[in-house]
Amino acid sequence: MGRENFQPVRTFAHVSRSPMVRLNTSRSGVGDVCNPHFCLVVDETQKDRCLDPNSTFAVGAGVTGTVATGQEIKLPLFANRKNVAIRYSWTVVDKPAGASATISNSLGAVTYSSGGFQYYYLNGHEPQWKPDLAGTWRLRLHGELVFNDTVFQGLRSSDFDVVTNVAQGSSASSCNTAGTTPLALALFALFALRRRKVRAA
Repeated sequence: MGRENFQPVRTFAHVSRSPMVRLNTSRSGVGDVCNPHFCLVVDETQKDRCLDPNSTFAVGAGVTGTVATGQEIKLPLFANRKNVAIRYSWTVVDKPAGASATISNSLGAVTYSSGGFQYYYLNGHEPQWKPDLAGTWRLRLHGELVFNDTVFQGLRSSDFDVVTNVAQGSSASSCNTAGTTPLALALFALFALRRRKVRAA
């Protein structure tokens, strides 16, 4: 059964594993030496909802940077438990009037978080969202433990809302050459220029 690490193409929150003494592992803006309490911030706009391993079960996610229409976003999944079985669902709960984009691969389960708190989706089953209209969107992550929690018995589910403002994408970002490398485009342009010279001759 394959596993795929989340690739933060558009600067999602991520877990740092550097061994530096003053590493800000809590992402709270204060180093560990000054702040011994670990609480992982996965959404910079909701620092009060950081993930504390010593608290009740909770899930989280985050989108930072500019998101534009037509851009495909892979949605991450964090939890304050390591390597436990979690059923998840992603839904669009609020969107601009007239918008119709949904989340693909919105239902599934994860079990593996390596040494950190970010979970790995199965290959080819990563939840993806491609907004079709500019405006404010609210996406809801629901997570539910498959088995009883070993820290707080009886509390097995959690919701986390990701709110992001989507900008209008440029026409260039939605054309067919969006995934073409700069080298390929340069070669194509050189080929076209040579064809024009041959025809002119």
